[in-house]
Amino acid sequence: GQCSPTSRQVMKTTTTPYGCLEEPLDPVLYMLTYGATYVGQAFDGNVKLASQLIKEGMEHKGFAFINLLSQCPSFNDIDTAQTFKEACDQVPEGHDTSDLGAAMNAVTAARKEGRILTGLLYKTERPTLDERMAELVKRVGGHKDYDLRKIIDLARP
Repeated sequence: GQCSPTSRQVMKTTTTPYGCLEEPLDPVLYMLTYGATYVGQAFDGNVKLASQLIKEGMEHKGFAFINLLSQCPSFNDIDTAQTFKEACDQVPEGHDTSDLGAAMNAVTAARKEGRILTGLLYKTERPTLDERMAELVKRVGGHKDYDLRKIIDLARP
């Protein structure tokens, strides 16, 4: 095995026998920073929450990201199912899911305490890429039959 971008530094592997050198990435903070409009996180042992977030994410109009925490039973004896179960906390009651700063602060604060927040962290609505492109075409006098999907299909192998 080897470290992944999210592996903790204490994880020792065949390729990193003294532990991972890099600071682990936090995919939730990464997606919040890069503009996802629906961000949730769940431990795969909490099937009800994971299913709910996935369903809502698929129904969300926009860039949805759901981080599912799962163990690697073959190579990772640090982040086990029990570890995740004990470290996960539900997003606090009253958390404002429309406040990007609050979501980032909550995730960062939990991480500093060795905790992992689960649940819906952030949700907002904004025009999708398709809507923005259609508006641009309309504004500059583009063709009425403009279809982003046809343009994307042109780039497919």
